[in-house]
Amino acid sequence: MGAVVALGIQATWLLDPDPGPNWSFPEAHHFNAGGWYHAGYLALVSAGSAVLAVALFRRLRAEARREHPNLRALTATGWLDLAAFTGATLVGLAAVTMRPSAAPRRVS
Repeated sequence: MGAVVALGIQATWLLDPDPGPNWSFPEAHHFNAGGWYHAGYLALVSAGSAVLAVALFRRLRAEARREHPNLRALTATGWLDLAAFTGATLVGLAAVTMRPSAAPRRVS
């Protein structure tokens, strides 16, 4: 799912009829070599992050079923809620700022 979201963001740049150019996207519908590398890197890192997040939450759920004392202490402090919130807001921020209409336009 992480890779799908990352590739979807890159696809919106490629499909946008009037994108704002940037370092990886010098002209409409064309990534440069660095842009293709960045697109692949973003997809791999996003996929890896999604896998790690799912593994973490599955492990935490399993530990919670066993009523592990350290897990109770961790959840009582709110750190897990903070981690989930920051991860969700990062994804939301990326979705908002990476959409084609959010890219700065050049004034001719």
